Amino acid sequence: MTTSSLSQLNQAANEATTRRISAEARLRAVAGKPLMSTPEVIGNTTVAALMQQRAVAQADLQQERARHLDGYPTVVAKSAQIAALDRQITEAAAQVKQSINADYQAAQAAEQSLTEQVNRLKTDTLGEQDRGVQYTLLAREADTNRQLYDGLLQRYKELNAAAGISLSNISIVDTADVPHGPSSPNLPRNLMIAIVLGMGLAAVIVFLRTQFDDSIRVPEDVEAKLSLPLLGVVPKSLDGEPEAAMADPKSPISEAYNSLRGSLLYSTPEGLPQVLLITSAQPGEGKTTTSFAIASSFARMGKTVLLIDADMRRPSLHRRVNSSNERGLSSLLTSRDPLDSAIVPSALANLSLMTSGAIPPSPTELLSSARLEQIVQEAAQRFELVVIDSPPIIGLADAPTIAALADGVVFVVEADRSRRGSLKTSLRRLRAMRPVLVGAVLTKFDALKAGNRYSEYYGYEYYQYGTKG
Repeated sequence: MTTSSLSQLNQAANEATTRRISAEARLRAVAGKPLMSTPEVIGNTTVAALMQQRAVAQADLQQERARHLDGYPTVVAKSAQIAALDRQITEAAAQVKQSINADYQAAQAAEQSLTEQVNRLKTDTLGEQDRGVQYTLLAREADTNRQLYDGLLQRYKELNAAAGISLSNISIVDTADVPHGPSSPNLPRNLMIAIVLGMGLAAVIVFLRTQFDDSIRVPEDVEAKLSLPLLGVVPKSLDGEPEAAMADPKSPISEAYNSLRGSLLYSTPEGLPQVLLITSAQPGEGKTTTSFAIASSFARMGKTVLLIDADMRRPSLHRRVNSSNERGLSSLLTSRDPLDSAIVPSALANLSLMTSGAIPPSPTELLSSARLEQIVQEAAQRFELVVIDSPPIIGLADAPTIAALADGVVFVVEADRSRRGSLKTSLRRLRAMRPVLVGAVLTKFDALKAGNRYSEYYGYEYYQYGTKG
């Protein structure tokens, strides 16, 4: 069917090509020539009738002009009639030319359509020929397989018939050997696999615990896990009240903060930072106690010290010194009042305090203003040491903002506290402001729980001996 259709369409395409060539010849004959000079226009019946009418009107016009002047009505009417006939003849000739062009376009479109159909049928015909060849090959292969199957089936029947005649179809292929031992389980191999898998699993667990657990249990963990120098270790208060222990100059907590004071004096190449920021990752790690202890320790040395409570969310300095919190840092940040209006003296000589003041609705906006930098600079000019107790870092933007104004930052870390990555996250946020990280202070350290060597190293047995004596 495809071959027959291809033959018919090929013949029709040839006829369409012939019509197109004829129409193209007619179009070229009238192209570029005057309308009334081509045979197609002259031979048109409409044009011929109009030409005959024009000839009659021209003859009548000549007769009228012979008898009348040009302005006579009949002469004017005949001239108008001839002009109208000329326009009709021109329009008819143009229509003849347009019809020739239309015939050419139709013939060209018909030729193109038939040519496309012929090409498509050629492709289909070639595909049918290929499929026919494949069908012949497959049919031949099927016949061969059928013959093989018939032969094998016949052979199978013959073998079944022969097997039924024999006495037994059982034959000994090989004799069985008695095994010397069990084939499974292989105890040495299983032990080796268990040892290797156990060591690998232990290594993975240790690696994951090291990566995700940033708990600081012993002082050596500070430098190993945080990459910060250890400034001091503050032991855990036995009665839970570090303020009472700090009042005793011979207590382990007082000695620990005195040791911290010595470390801060030589913490930078220039010595003690003039503006010192005390912060921590989370609340409750001892940064407020450490801030007060550092400020008090340097005040006892004779330095003029200003302690600023910059925690405007949970302030605690005013409760520690039993002072009013009506005016403080927030009052200075929201006004142009002088520095002295927010400073209150303490019971210790050389130590001045600045509480947080009234809690504002948006502490972050206040601490991000340029007014804070002016307050810190003015305090640094008037006092030898400015200690700033800042809020914790996690979840707040206050501490990193204030750290950019400080000459040094002390990071307070509570010992043996699970944080799940909060320490490293806090340090990354803090380092983004490029501060001067002086070091870390390990607070609430239980040396007895950590081991005998820490208990002896940090002097607990010495103070216990002195107490007994």
